[in-house]
Amino acid sequence: MYFIFFVYIILFIAFIIDVDAAFSFRKRKELRINNIYKNDYVINSSEIKNNKLYIIFLNKITSIISKLKLINFDSDHKEKKYLDLFGIDYSYFLSIKVCMSFFCFFVFLFFLFFLKIEMIYLILFSLVSGFVGFKFPDFVLNQKRKYHFSRVETGMADALDLFLVCAEAGLAMESAMECVAIEMVDLNKDVADEFRITINEMRISNDRVRVIEDLGRRTGLATMQRLSGALIQTFETGSSLVSVLKVLVSEIREDSLIKFEEKAARLSIMLTFPMIIFLLPCMFIVIAGPAMLNLMGVLKN
Repeated sequence: MYFIFFVYIILFIAFIIDVDAAFSFRKRKELRINNIYKNDYVINSSEIKNNKLYIIFLNKITSIISKLKLINFDSDHKEKKYLDLFGIDYSYFLSIKVCMSFFCFFVFLFFLFFLKIEMIYLILFSLVSGFVGFKFPDFVLNQKRKYHFSRVETGMADALDLFLVCAEAGLAMESAMECVAIEMVDLNKDVADEFRITINEMRISNDRVRVIEDLGRRTGLATMQRLSGALIQTFETGSSLVSVLKVLVSEIREDSLIKFEEKAARLSIMLTFPMIIFLLPCMFIVIAGPAMLNLMGVLKN
């Protein structure tokens, strides 16, 4: 029992320290991007050193974990893609999962210890709570991802209308996307973030086709993939951006109208069950209640 506590405490300290390392890694990336924007000298990551003692201890712990292959950091590429979408480092997210596991384990262990249950059940329930705490950040990430995708899907119609207006006004693709990102912040911040990420990548990278492909690949939504394909078509064939966007906007508007009609058709079916559960019993009570009272009075006499 004491050995399990000792192992948990050691791993807990190691992954708490990893949070600071994750933030320093994000600071290094932001510094490199800012220097690229300014066309200045790009500082190498090795030139930014952190001489804190617990960072050195963290590097030793993480190297031991990687050598022993206790955690496979490259196993879940899908989870990494969603974390990159929200700007969260994978090691930072893993640290949160482990900290939640330790927190739930010790809280349940402390609570169940005062209930004076058997030791085998005490350890079993504590381990189950630790597993639930380890999986809880995955559940939160999944819900956040679904909410982000739904917001992007609902706001793309308005964003494409604004994109088309900017293109008809004579703006280039990058300027039009930047205008959409600025104007959509108050209306739909998730769509604005997607366009803002694409604009930043286009400023840094020379391969604009790959950046536009990432726009559709990042979320995997059909609307974003169609927009990505339409923009790539303007690069490859030299077709007009306005004509391509007009066709795309009309198609997306038709798809949105079809979805609204499907929801309206399902509405009558969805209202049937609440009516049966809540309205019909009340109607039976109001209609048959007086007759039942009269019948009970007659039978009593």
